[in-house]
Amino acid sequence: MENPLPDPRPPGSGPDAIMVPAKHFYTEAQIQLRLQQIGMDEAKDMPARLQGISMLDDVRKALLMPQRTLNTAIQIFHRFRLLHAITVESGYVLIEVACACLLLAAKIEDTLKKPREIVCAAHNMGKASSEHINSDDPILEASSKNIVALERQMLEAIAFDFKFKSPQAITTKFGRKYCGFTKEDNQTSWHLAVDIYRTWGPLKHTYTDIALACCELAGRLLEKDMTVYETEHRAKLYGNYQCSRLIVLEILLDLIDLYQHHRNTTKWGQKYPPELWTSIQSSLESERAAANLPRYRLSPQEAENLAAARENREPRNFTNPGRPIGSQSQSAALMAAIGARSQTGTVRFLFNSEAAREEERVVSRFFEDVYEEVEVEIDSDGNEIPGTERPVKRSRLDRGSEMGPSGTRDE
Repeated sequence: MENPLPDPRPPGSGPDAIMVPAKHFYTEAQIQLRLQQIGMDEAKDMPARLQGISMLDDVRKALLMPQRTLNTAIQIFHRFRLLHAITVESGYVLIEVACACLLLAAKIEDTLKKPREIVCAAHNMGKASSEHINSDDPILEASSKNIVALERQMLEAIAFDFKFKSPQAITTKFGRKYCGFTKEDNQTSWHLAVDIYRTWGPLKHTYTDIALACCELAGRLLEKDMTVYETEHRAKLYGNYQCSRLIVLEILLDLIDLYQHHRNTTKWGQKYPPELWTSIQSSLESERAAANLPRYRLSPQEAENLAAARENREPRNFTNPGRPIGSQSQSAALMAAIGARSQTGTVRFLFNSEAAREEERVVSRFFEDVYEEVEVEIDSDGNEIPGTERPVKRSRLDRGSEMGPSGTRDE
């Protein structure tokens, strides 16, 4: 008979889920997969994305908050939308989600605003001055509480990672130092770096990649002579910042797609005629086709999957070699639990993967079920004879037998 040892854990306790937020950037395929998992697609996502960013921009201007706060708020908004579908069925209200993103961004960038001030600015948007209300109006009480409640979900969406960088400053630096831009020329590259936040660019590329692409697009729009930049500086900058031509082309084509199909929602798209955007797009597409480059950057795992499909073999798993490709990773399961607002346990966020693995190794010993195998004697009626219990020491090969020696039975 196997008797479990007493459980040393207090009732109701359980192991915490540990998440290491290692995924700072996504590929286009990974973003589209996330959208599919929450029941969204590009056609549904694009209007909500542009409308939400426009709301963020309008509220930010009303509160006189800097551009870096808006950049951080948009990145939080993007990451939140990868976990939660902002629809009527989900219960999320777009304006409240936007206000919650701006509230958290204001704290991160040290441009603090009270929840009521943000909700009041959002409420007054698009209304006549005679209809404006103050931040202490009782009508704002429910909305201000809602955005404070949403702040926790925003923190989980960004995995408590507060390292956000804006590309505008380094864009103007690159333009002045390597492209020979004047102050007026840098205004163009600066606004391009602002409009990139209306795409998925900040979630796919570093701020230096965005700066290099915006400088090149500004040079094409202003018809600048970029020969010196292309012959002397571009290869060096790509090497110093671990960039590539594929990444820059992806950013450029994403921006041009935005300006061609959603010109009215951008700051700089309406300044230039559609024919110019089409001409630049044709030139970039010709360059991409000549170099045989894909439209979007691929992760190592995605590239391996394509290579395996061409070679008719099983793909290797770069993330976890011992896990099949089709199985769900631990981080994906944790993110799914966060997205569903799971209440089964605590999700802890650590930034050191080695510390997380060591903690899991130490804690796992306390959640193992330990059994002691004993041997007892029974009488002819099948009752246990008191005082006959003794531990059993057998080899693993003998454990399959149910009957013990001398007419005893293991239970």
